[in-house]
Amino acid sequence: MENTEKVGLVCSNEDFIEFFIDIISNSPKFTLKALWCPDTERSIQLAADKDVPSVSHTAFQLISRTDTETIIIAAHPYQADIFCAQAIALHKNVICINASLLTIHHARLLSELSAKCNSSFVTIYALRHSPPFIALKKNLGLVGRVSFIDVTSSFIVASVNSERLRNDSVVTLHKQSHAIIDVLSFISDCVPCKISTTLREKSTIIDHFRLKQLETAVIQLSFGNIIANIRITCSDHRSLSLIVYGDESTFYFNENCLVCKNNESTTVIWQNANGIQKVYEDGLRYALSAPMLSSSLDELSILKCLS
Repeated sequence: MENTEKVGLVCSNEDFIEFFIDIISNSPKFTLKALWCPDTERSIQLAADKDVPSVSHTAFQLISRTDTETIIIAAHPYQADIFCAQAIALHKNVICINASLLTIHHARLLSELSAKCNSSFVTIYALRHSPPFIALKKNLGLVGRVSFIDVTSSFIVASVNSERLRNDSVVTLHKQSHAIIDVLSFISDCVPCKISTTLREKSTIIDHFRLKQLETAVIQLSFGNIIANIRITCSDHRSLSLIVYGDESTFYFNENCLVCKNNESTTVIWQNANGIQKVYEDGLRYALSAPMLSSSLDELSILKCLS
């Protein structure tokens, strides 16, 4: 325990706080010293149940603690950039989970601040660390020369008005697309270049506020000589599927399996019976437990694809 990194956890979603506590507590690299989430009573109960030494009453109180070296931030994008800036300014290392930035301007500012304060700032996307995509990358040679990747993803629209207001079209686009762009960069070993982005939005009135909600996004990118088409749609369920077209074979991925097919055979490379959420959970668990923290594609490169 003496050689582990002392961390604090900032989690703005009380539904996931227990999950993040378990992952961090089970990582051989970290010692969780304190946590914060908006539900103070739940935080106190979880801290008692999970042997976390301390609960902070505000996110800044946690970030300001002197007994932590690193802050792990799992927060809504509208909050995450502020939390990241506060932690970096206090010379803490920052590990941000999922989309943390919404604009190129913010990405550049945080990069400059991180360099000035000599603090590391890493964003983790679970997909690139998950078993099916590790297996796909390892077996990519089976398909030969890759020419095209087709991705289809669906998300569930929040039913509670307060959540809908926090997840307008812009936020939803970033939350749903960053991890996909990152995993495509991992597969192709290339930085993406934007071709086009097309959005279909629906305008609604919620609590006297006019809100644009994302219905469909189609993003076309190039990764070197590979063209990728990403289609994101709202639905009544969450899903992810991907097809990698090569000149010798084709990879088919969905939440249940990863299969390599050609004219002569079908090979099952990975199977799963627990849904897409398990894919994300396993990826995040591996990312935070690996001996070396592997950085994802930098946020600036992702944001340029969506600008």
